[in-house]
Amino acid sequence: MLVVDLDDGTFLVTGRSLSSKQHQLETLTTVTILGGGVAILAALVSGWWLAGRTLGPIRAVLESQRRFVSDASHELRTPLAIARANTSLLLEDPEATVESRLDQAEAVASELEHLGVLVADLTTLARADEGRGNLLLAPMDLGALADEVVRDMSALADVRGTRLESTISPSSMQGDTVRLRQLLMILVDNALKYAAPGGIVRVRCQPQGGHVELEVSDDGAGISEADQKHIFDRFYRSDSERTRSKGGTGLGLAIGKWIVEAHGGRITVESAPGKGTTFRVRLASK
Repeated sequence: MLVVDLDDGTFLVTGRSLSSKQHQLETLTTVTILGGGVAILAALVSGWWLAGRTLGPIRAVLESQRRFVSDASHELRTPLAIARANTSLLLEDPEATVESRLDQAEAVASELEHLGVLVADLTTLARADEGRGNLLLAPMDLGALADEVVRDMSALADVRGTRLESTISPSSMQGDTVRLRQLLMILVDNALKYAAPGGIVRVRCQPQGGHVELEVSDDGAGISEADQKHIFDRFYRSDSERTRSKGGTGLGLAIGKWIVEAHGGRITVESAPGKGTTFRVRLASK
């Protein structure tokens, strides 16, 4: 507003409407409020999304550990209960001879052996989970190692009435001999357990381009497609055929998968009900 003295006792007052500025101010205030609200909402949404992305793997790990502990507790409970029950029977009559209680003594020994294997497998996986399952890589021949395992497992195959055949070629690579021998033992032992009575287990190992390919197959009952998705899960047994009565801990294939992946390789299973099972391992050659 402007006031001018006109020297005749009057004043000239002029002014300009502030409505436009008031409108602009109101508009700016509205935009600021809305923009701030949108920014806060965007921050909340992005924060929620990032938190979900961050916490998701943590939840998965915690759930996996919880399930692992639960499964391990369940697996340990059974042999302990059997050993305890048979020990109680042995203690009922202190004057009884060993011969008269031989069944109970053998049951206790069998369950203790099973516990030993289970604890060893659990220790291997626990170290792998913690990143302490370090490999000792060195030049080696997987074919020669496979020949050695087939030779050592032949007696077990004979006892089970199964024919163990092999087609093996020299297959040089960088690997941990101890762990790869463990892998071969797991796969061959697994095949011998589930081969058909009087059936055949085949072991094949040969170089394939820049890789070494290992196959172990049996002619047993096979595994359904649904079960194949979980065959490498810890403590998983696909059906009534793959039960504790076969002598396993349910951890062998999980350990085998870890050994393969620790070598930068890949393990797959091919099977169908009534058509046997083939485990195929692909490892980088040197």
